[in-house]
Amino acid sequence: PYFRAENSHTVRHLTEFTSVDIEAAFADYEDVMDVVERLVGAVIREFWQNHRTDMELAGAKEIPFSKVDRLTYEQCLDELVEEGERLSFGDDLSDAALRKLGERHRGFYFIMDWPLKLKPFYIHEKEENPKLSKSFDLQYGYLELVSGGRRLHDPERLRRRLAEQGLNPASFSEHLKAFDWGMPPHSGWGLGYDRLMMVLTGSQN
Repeated sequence: PYFRAENSHTVRHLTEFTSVDIEAAFADYEDVMDVVERLVGAVIREFWQNHRTDMELAGAKEIPFSKVDRLTYEQCLDELVEEGERLSFGDDLSDAALRKLGERHRGFYFIMDWPLKLKPFYIHEKEENPKLSKSFDLQYGYLELVSGGRRLHDPERLRRRLAEQGLNPASFSEHLKAFDWGMPPHSGWGLGYDRLMMVLTGSQN
C-alpha cells in the first residue's frame, strides 16, 4: 500500500493505491524489464483462460499480448516531431505527447533511457552517456503502468545526487543507513495494480 499527497481529482492520481514492487540484486534494468513483460503477459493469459466469463461480464475486451516494443526516449522525440509535437531533449512527455505515441504503438510498449534529470535521485546513469538514465516506463497507450530502472547503490553517489536535486541528505539518513552497511548493484520497478486492473477490465475509473 502507498499513501501520497496527490491531486486525486483524476483517475490516475490516487492518495491511496497498491503497488507491486520488485528489487533484484545483480540485475541490470533490461533484466527487470524482461520480468515485468513476462508477468503482465502471464496475468493477461490467466485472466482470459480462467476468468473469461467474469471478464466479459465486466465488459472487458481481450488484449492481444506479444513481445513488447522498446522505444528509447530519443526515438519518442523523433516520432513526436512527425506528429507535429516538438519537444527538446530533457522535456517530460506531456499527456498530449503520450496520447500521440499511444496511437502509434497500440497496446503495451516501453519507453526507456530517459534523461537522468527527469528521474529520481536513486536512478543510475548510463555509463556511455551520463545524460541518460538506466530507466524505463511500461505504457499502455498514454497510461504509465510501471516505472523502474537500475538503482544507485553507492551511498556517496546517492548523497551527491540528493544534493544536486536540492534535497538534504540528512533528511534521508534512515534510507542511506542500509547503503552505508553495504548494498549490491540492483534494479527494480513498481507496477500500479489499480491502473493495470483498469486496463485489463476496460474500466475508465
